[in-house]
Amino acid sequence: MVNQQFAFAVHTLTALSVNKQGAMTSDQIAKSVNTNPVVIRRLLAKLAKRALVETQLGKNGGVKLKRKPQDITLKDIYMAINDKKLISENENAANKKCPISCKMKTLMKDIIDNSEKATLKYLSSIKLSELSEQI
Repeated sequence: MVNQQFAFAVHTLTALSVNKQGAMTSDQIAKSVNTNPVVIRRLLAKLAKRALVETQLGKNGGVKLKRKPQDITLKDIYMAINDKKLISENENAANKKCPISCKMKTLMKDIIDNSEKATLKYLSSIKLSELSEQI
């Protein structure tokens, strides 16, 4: 199954950026993302740890951006919710009898590292405010 957390997190922060009525509830955000509020609350906890959002408890509580949209990049969002590399390495031991198996970890390490660097560079070039302006 493909992990949708990054897409959900970008959607969530874009909704918060565009919203002009103050804080939003996880229920409101979940309706926009078309997912369960529990999924949004888990994402919001990760985003709060990275100081991208702040939550307010109480009757008029909810969540809002902690930083200005122009100060948040997609890399910031990606790093907040992702604790793994974009592409995973094969964790199995190499088959010592197979020359392909013996070489693949080295070959894949470069591919994985360079893919991650390129992705992070690209994501750092896009600001949340740019997405919000397109809504």
